[in-house]
Amino acid sequence: MEGSVEQYTSVNTLSINTDGNVFNYWNRMETSISFYFEETFHDVHVIVTHTYSFTRYIFIQELNLNLEEYAVQVFYKEVFLSLLDSKTVNVNRLSGKVKAYREMINKYKASYCRDSSFTPIKLPSAQQIASYEATKIQIACTNAITKDFGNKLRMAVNKLIGLKQRILQLTSDLKKQGYSKEETKAKIKNNILEPATQLKLAISSRDISRIPKELQGQKAITNCIKDRFSA
Repeated sequence: MEGSVEQYTSVNTLSINTDGNVFNYWNRMETSISFYFEETFHDVHVIVTHTYSFTRYIFIQELNLNLEEYAVQVFYKEVFLSLLDSKTVNVNRLSGKVKAYREMINKYKASYCRDSSFTPIKLPSAQQIASYEATKIQIACTNAITKDFGNKLRMAVNKLIGLKQRILQLTSDLKKQGYSKEETKAKIKNNILEPATQLKLAISSRDISRIPKELQGQKAITNCIKDRFSA
């Protein structure tokens, strides 16, 4: 019994004496873990940045590349992985599509690293991180393309139908006829802006039934529609 008390007292005293050491140990561990994650986050950010840049580099070199096959998550993942300092995977275990992606990437990797002064980086849990970041890249690129297409389409249609000139002309004519500003705005909306919007929706959706009748007779617009629908 006495032995048990002495043992407890000894352990308790050791715990008290080592409290400072335990605290220092966990403090050092926390600092090390924090530094590890900060360094990893920084490396991932660098690799993602170069994944964007390297992808654009490849697309610029291969202007006839079918983007429907290459602007996809799997390709972005392979570009990400190509920028890592890691062991080469046995190519016999890869699918035919991945092999084709890697051949394309390896074709330009050396020149990209040289031109951008980039050195491959070691990264733990690379496969999981690559899959996650590649998905984010695909979503970002898809959203950017969709937004850019919408802007370009609006600009093209506005120029095609002479939107600005038609508004100026109608405004001038209605002013001479004594229309008020509110009446002029309503006329512009009904006669020009709404048909233009319907035309843009028809072109983007390839739905010919949505093309305003008053615009169907214009040759330039008809040709544009035919090109879009046959694309």
